[in-house]
Amino acid sequence: MSSWVVLVIGLVLCFLGVGSTHLAVLATGFAVCWLLAAAFGAGTATALLISGFGAVLAWVLVSLIFRTMAFFLGTVLGSVIGAKIFTLVDTGEASVLLAVVLVPAVALVCGFLASRFRERFLLWATALGGSALVVAAIAYLVSGATELDDPRSATQGTVAVLVWLAIAIAGWLTQRRVFARRLQTARR
Repeated sequence: MSSWVVLVIGLVLCFLGVGSTHLAVLATGFAVCWLLAAAFGAGTATALLISGFGAVLAWVLVSLIFRTMAFFLGTVLGSVIGAKIFTLVDTGEASVLLAVVLVPAVALVCGFLASRFRERFLLWATALGGSALVVAAIAYLVSGATELDDPRSATQGTVAVLVWLAIAIAGWLTQRRVFARRLQTARR
């Protein structure tokens, strides 16, 4: 059941994330907490509880600092992307040091890019963050697909990255088409 919730949130973030800032903030707060809770072996109920609090905390943080919202939304989305990269490069020891360095570094870079490029960057970031959740949910829902979320070899890692990027590109294309007027990408 919980993997279905993660799948739905991932699909919404991936394909509709740039359309609603509030929705994107809630979904990314949920996403980063879910991915990290799963990486550290939390149970389903614990991961859902932590992710729910993470969603609310992210929304409150972004709401309180609305003027710098693009930066903070970028950092939260960057945290999701960083958590996904962590799950792909972690060799199985669940290195806390790697997570503590990688996730904030990616988050800060994404925050600065989001504050500079706003919707254009957030389009990519929501597609990447949402697709990370979709891949994680597929790995839990489909028997034999766990290597998509936790690859154990270079081949599995390559497949996981390709699936992640393919879904992200589909999300980017969908959002670009659906929100063309807002993004000013409509063909003239």
